[in-house]
Amino acid sequence: MSHRPSLIAPVLVLLAGCADTDPETTAFTDLAGDEVSTRCVGCDWGPPILNTHGLNGLELSELDTTGALHDGWRLESVELSQGRDSVYVIDPVWVEDGFLYGVDQYGDLHSGHEFVGSVWTVSLSIKPEQPELGTTPWYMTITELIEEADGRTRYTFANGPARFSEEAFNCQRDEETDEYTVVLFTNLHVDTVTGTHEERPDTIYFGCTSGAVGKAAMWGYAPHFAGDDAHQAATRAVRADYCGDGNPWTQTGTALQITDAWDYNQFPNSGAATEAMWTTEGAACLMIPRRPEYEHDTVTCPGVGLLPFCESEGDDLDAWPSALLWTKVW
Repeated sequence: MSHRPSLIAPVLVLLAGCADTDPETTAFTDLAGDEVSTRCVGCDWGPPILNTHGLNGLELSELDTTGALHDGWRLESVELSQGRDSVYVIDPVWVEDGFLYGVDQYGDLHSGHEFVGSVWTVSLSIKPEQPELGTTPWYMTITELIEEADGRTRYTFANGPARFSEEAFNCQRDEETDEYTVVLFTNLHVDTVTGTHEERPDTIYFGCTSGAVGKAAMWGYAPHFAGDDAHQAATRAVRADYCGDGNPWTQTGTALQITDAWDYNQFPNSGAATEAMWTTEGAACLMIPRRPEYEHDTVTCPGVGLLPFCESEGDDLDAWPSALLWTKVW
């Protein structure tokens, strides 16, 4: 997997979290589910930094753009409106570098801000495990596109049982940015148990910025900025997924700071103790776990046991060739 240069200038990164979501909320209220959330790159940071815990995404985080039934829901149509009498049916629709693109019935290309106000009609399986019970219609409307000068983009979706409904947002609110936004990813599938990223054709992944997948992108590690491996490693680091098996070793209110192999982000407090060096598979080494109730010798990984201990002196990413990110406690 390639690593592309980031458009984001190096910053002193502080990461902060917010409360977990309720997966029992009305359908589509939260596509991210019990995800980890952290502050975005470039925010007005204020110490200490915080982090939360959770699992990457509910089963309703991925949309098949061909209209195939996937994870219990199906895309029926995407419509753009320009005035009362101008409705454009978009097919196909896709994502490039965080932006939406699509072609209408006249063959014209639409992108970016043109999708604000668009209505996405989907059908939800009443019970995905019992498809014979049928489906119910649901509607999502894009209310805004936030486009940063450094290239980061995110959309806000509202949803409900009627067109133009604004009963709820698709994502939970990010308490640090006060946004309900989502980063859109191209052809991404995230295993909801292990948190492992895989490629899935004809797919849009909804990564809420209040969750691990979206927040990793907000840090500067979106696949189109830093490559797939950096994004995977960042989601492991967000959730303190030391073993790379989807099990988080952190919870709300835990301090964290991060740097990386490309200097996208830098430690605000470089003298703090090392937590871990991170790869796509989890922690390459562990020194001081993020949560005080754990110690190095209490973190055991299935089939592996204790992780290698990060050296206390001269610790550097270069000492761990496979590591892409480096985190420290606050």
